[in-house]
Amino acid sequence: MKFMSDRNKLFQKSNPSLFFCLLFTRRKIVLCILFSLIFHNYFSSAQISSSTTIIKIQSNNKSLMIDYEWANKCSPVSIDEFPPDFLTDEQKRHGGIVLHIAIICYLFATLEIVCDDYFATALERIAFNFNLTPDVAGATFMAMATSASEFFTSLVGVFFVKSDIALGTIVGSAVFNILFVIALCALITKTICELDPYPIVRDAGFYCIAVAVLYIIIRDSKIYWYEAMALVLLYFVYIIIMKFNDRISRFVHHRKKNQNHTDSDRKASLTDGGSVPLTSVVTDEHTTASTTTHQHHPHYHHHHHHHHHHPPARSISESVLNAADADPKTHTTSHSYKPSKKRLRDGQHIVAEATEIFSPTRAPKKTHKLIKWILLYPVRLLMHITIPDCRTAVFRDYYYLTFVMSTIWVAGLAYILVWLVVIVGYTLKIPDSVMGLTLLAAGSSTEEIFNAVVMTRRGHPEMAIAGSIGSNVFDILMGLGIPWLFRNLIRSTPPIGPDYVEVFSKGLQYSTIILFASIALFLITFFINRCRLTKSYGIFLIVIWFTVIVVMCMLELNIFGQFHPKPCLRVPFIHND
Repeated sequence: MKFMSDRNKLFQKSNPSLFFCLLFTRRKIVLCILFSLIFHNYFSSAQISSSTTIIKIQSNNKSLMIDYEWANKCSPVSIDEFPPDFLTDEQKRHGGIVLHIAIICYLFATLEIVCDDYFATALERIAFNFNLTPDVAGATFMAMATSASEFFTSLVGVFFVKSDIALGTIVGSAVFNILFVIALCALITKTICELDPYPIVRDAGFYCIAVAVLYIIIRDSKIYWYEAMALVLLYFVYIIIMKFNDRISRFVHHRKKNQNHTDSDRKASLTDGGSVPLTSVVTDEHTTASTTTHQHHPHYHHHHHHHHHHPPARSISESVLNAADADPKTHTTSHSYKPSKKRLRDGQHIVAEATEIFSPTRAPKKTHKLIKWILLYPVRLLMHITIPDCRTAVFRDYYYLTFVMSTIWVAGLAYILVWLVVIVGYTLKIPDSVMGLTLLAAGSSTEEIFNAVVMTRRGHPEMAIAGSIGSNVFDILMGLGIPWLFRNLIRSTPPIGPDYVEVFSKGLQYSTIILFASIALFLITFFINRCRLTKSYGIFLIVIWFTVIVVMCMLELNIFGQFHPKPCLRVPFIHND
């Protein structure tokens, strides 16, 4: 040992740099070996502990109870909860699954027609009959109209499918509406729009609270009745906030206006002659004229509860210069009720873009409309026969019957949709939660995409953004709260079944955290971008949306760890001879 130490000292004196390099390299090798041993022992112990089972055999040998640890749990096979498929597993694996995907796309189009032409129209008439204020009507009936597909999909997923497809659909739809729909608004806008931050911050802030409460509830993978009740009650808090939205909005904008006047006076005192930039003058005049006109038109529309007293988006373009000189008194006022889900704002006033009432004997003349009319003719004809259209003069007073029949249609379509999506996921060996995060989420959000495109092209992207975020509040609090609550209330007794709704996937807990982070990231970047919509900002949100969905799916596919339990073995059906 003394010889070795003397040898090291001699080598250190002769070539000190090489000596320290070799010494550092040896230490790295030793550290790598130590870390490898530590991680190997850790994962080995984790694997051993997760694979342990507790087997209890009763003395009379009448039953065998196996209590698995979570890692050895299996998620129920959802396909067993539905009727048998019209194709065999072999036929589906050899291309028959394409037929299921085509039927899913067809059903999404059918669901949009029912929700838009019948369900939403009936809800608008019911809200008008109750003499509700626009904000309360928007936060209740109109929110339900826009989220009908997600709500009934969640209802079917909780009651008929013992899996996480309902939670996955709501979470995936939320990410889609917040990131993708807002990115779409930014990409299709023709000018750089400066938005009013109040409605966006209001809805996004309350949505952050809803997501945080959702994470607290699903953290232990068990949802009890009082936890589901908490979600429902939280939505009533949101309704109360919307009830006083006008006062809150006026207070916020009054303070903002006083601050802007103070800043303008301060800037004017620093310039010669007290001049101010032309852009500021035009923007303020445009806002004042628009606000004045808006107050003369107390209609409510599809997303009216988000913007009852909000100034519209301000675009620095020639249209702003023209609008600044417009006389608000030249616009006609009308206080009549116009039932249409596509009620939109056109310029400085509200117009009703009524949907065409279907006629079995009158086909459209344009080619693309004719093709769509032919493809959807069978379901359109069935709706025409079974659902009274309260938009017509004959059934104008039968909107309650329209609501009941359209509800039956939406519930039935949602059941068939979930059934087919489960079949596709089982055939492709994709978990139900992944199918909910992707296919069901995107398909059920087609209405939000339509509204976002139309409102943005009309020059009101802030309506599309706040409406998209606001509908997600209903999705989480009511779309999950009500199914979970009723599922717990009608549950079996504890000896027969659990007294809670179980969340099988641990990955959805992390997906909820990612959802919260996505909302926070949107708000931060929104203010960093100075409350403006630009094409670069839209591309940024698209990238974030794609990244978030990929990460969520990787969690469900157990790429980062064992988050989603393996599917249970299917019990074959045995015929009794």
